[in-house]
Amino acid sequence: MMVSNFSKNNSKESIISLLKWLYKFVSKKNKIKLLKLLFLMLSCGISEVLAISAVIPFLNMLADPSKVNNYLFLNNIMDLTNFYRPIAISGLFLILANIMNLFLRLLNLKIINEVTWKLGNELSFNLFRNTINQPYKYHLSLNSSELINAIVQDVQKTINVLSAVNQLITGFIITSFIVLTLIIIDFRVAFISLLVFSIAYIFVGKGANKKLLNNGFQIREAASDQIRIVQETLDSIKEIILYSDQKITLNEYNTKDKPLRRLRAENNFIGVYPKFVLEALGIIFIIVLGIIFSFDAENNMLAITSLGLFALASQKLLPSMQLIYRSYAIIKAGIASVQRVKNLLISNKLSKEIVYVKSYLFKKKFELRDISFCYPNEKPLFSNINLEIKKGEKIGLVGKNGCGKSTLTSIILGLLEPNNGQIFLDNQLINSLKNRQNLIKWQKCIGYVPQKTYLQNKSFAENIAFGINKKEIDLQRVIYAAKSSEIDKFIEKTKFGYQTNIGERGINLSGGQIQRIAIARAIYRKPQILFLDEATSALDINTEEKLINNIFKSDNRYTIFLISHRLKPLKQCDTIYLLNKQSLQNISVKELDKIFSSEKFIN
Repeated sequence: MMVSNFSKNNSKESIISLLKWLYKFVSKKNKIKLLKLLFLMLSCGISEVLAISAVIPFLNMLADPSKVNNYLFLNNIMDLTNFYRPIAISGLFLILANIMNLFLRLLNLKIINEVTWKLGNELSFNLFRNTINQPYKYHLSLNSSELINAIVQDVQKTINVLSAVNQLITGFIITSFIVLTLIIIDFRVAFISLLVFSIAYIFVGKGANKKLLNNGFQIREAASDQIRIVQETLDSIKEIILYSDQKITLNEYNTKDKPLRRLRAENNFIGVYPKFVLEALGIIFIIVLGIIFSFDAENNMLAITSLGLFALASQKLLPSMQLIYRSYAIIKAGIASVQRVKNLLISNKLSKEIVYVKSYLFKKKFELRDISFCYPNEKPLFSNINLEIKKGEKIGLVGKNGCGKSTLTSIILGLLEPNNGQIFLDNQLINSLKNRQNLIKWQKCIGYVPQKTYLQNKSFAENIAFGINKKEIDLQRVIYAAKSSEIDKFIEKTKFGYQTNIGERGINLSGGQIQRIAIARAIYRKPQILFLDEATSALDINTEEKLINNIFKSDNRYTIFLISHRLKPLKQCDTIYLLNKQSLQNISVKELDKIFSSEKFIN
C-alpha cells in the first residue's frame, strides 16, 4: 500500500518559526512593499499622537476659556487671521488631525490587504505549480481532498494570518504611540488606562490561547474530511440514488460539518467578545473616576479634563488593543494551515519545472532494456523486460487484469521511472535526470488514450483540443480528429455543434462517446505514436471496427501501441506481446487465439 504524500502532520511549530519561514518565502519585491508598509504604520502612530495632542487644548478651553494664553500657537494664529475664536480654531485643528488620522488608517488598511493578496497569490501559485510539476508517481498516492483543502482553504487562512500579522504590528505601533503621548500629557490617566486594558486582555488571552490553537488543527482536519465526503458522494451519486443511501451519506457529512461550524463559531466568539467586555469596563471606570473626582469640588475643571482625556484614551486604546488581540487570535487559529502550507511547499520544492522543447521526429526505434518495476511495499510487477518498438510498427499487448499492462505503458510513456533498466529513444538514453530533455522529446511524439478519460466542463472543441488556448484552437484539425474517431456525426447533431458544452465530466455522454472524444483528443495533437489503453472497450463491435481501421490505415502511418481484451483489433497488430508472470513474451496469432479461448484468461 502506497503512503500518501499528504499524510497528516500534527506536530506544532511556534508562531515565530512559521512567521520567519513565511518571510523567507516572500519575494524580494514583496519584501520591499512590506518595508514601505512599516513606514506607513509608523505614520499612523504619529497621526494618533497629533489627534490626541489636539484634544487637550480643546478640552482645557472648553472648561476654562482663559487658558487660551497657555497656548502660544493659538494666539499667533488668531493674530495672523484676525479670527479670535480659540475654541473654534482648536476644534478645527482637532477635526483636521482626526481626518488625517482616518485617511492614514484607511490607506494602511488598503495597502495591507493589497500586499497580503499578492503574497497569498504567490503562495497559492507556487503550491499549485509545485504540485502539478511533481512526477506522476507522486500523484498516484495523492489525496485529492487534502490538496483541494490546502490550495483553497489553507492558503486562504495563511493569507488571513499574513494580514493579521500586519494588523497586529499596526495595532502595536499605534498603541505604543498613544500610551507614550498619554504618559507625557497625564501619567495617571495613561497608567490607569494601560493597566485596566492590558490586564483584561492578558486574562482573556491566556484562556483563549490553547483553545484557538487546538480548534485550528481540528478545523483543518474536519474541512479536509468534509471535502473528501463531497467528492466521494458526487462520484458515486448514481449508486447512492439507486440504493437510497442518502441518509447514511448525510449522516456522515453532518458528523464532519457540525463540529466544523461549531469550532469556527467558537473561534469567532473568542476573537470578538473581549471588545464588548472592555467597552463596558471603560464606561464603568469613567463613572467611578467621575464619582471620585466629585468629592474634590475645588478641582472640578481639572476633573473634567482628566475624564475627557480618559474617555479619549479609552476610545483610542480600545480599538488598537482589540486589533492586537483579534489579530493574535486569527494567527493562533490559522497556525495549523500555515504549517500545512509550509510542509507542502518544502516537501514539493524539488519538483521539476516543465522543460519546453521543439517537436521531435521519431526516426528509428524506442527500446526498453532489462526493465524491472514494483510499487513501494508491493511484490515486483515485472523483471528484466526488454521491448523494441520500431517506427511505423503496430504493437499489441495482452495480459490478465492486474498483471501490470497499464504500469508498463506508464513506464514507456515516461510517467513512471523503472526501478532498474534503461530506456532509449533512437539510441539516446531518456530515463535519467541528465537526459530529461530527451524524455520530453519522446513525449512530444505521443498521443495517449487512457482507460478512463476526464472531460472538462467545456465545449466539444475545447475538450478535443485539450490543453490548447481557446483562441488558438484549429477547428479544422478538431473536425478531422472527430471524423477519425467516428464522433463527428454525433457532435454535429448537437445544438451548437463543436461549441456545445458537454457538462461536467461529460455527464450526458455515453462511455463509448467519451472514449471517442478521448481518441480525437490524442489525434488532434498530431502524434507519431498512438498509445491506446483499452481505448475502445465501451464501443460496440461495428463502431470499434471502423475506428480501428481509421487509425491503422491512416495516411499518417501511426506507430501504435494497443492494449486490449478484444481479439479482433489485436489481430491487426504486427507484433503481439503477452505480459505474464512478471515477463514479456512475443506470441503468435495462433497463441493469441488459444489465450482468448482459455477459461483461465480473465478479461
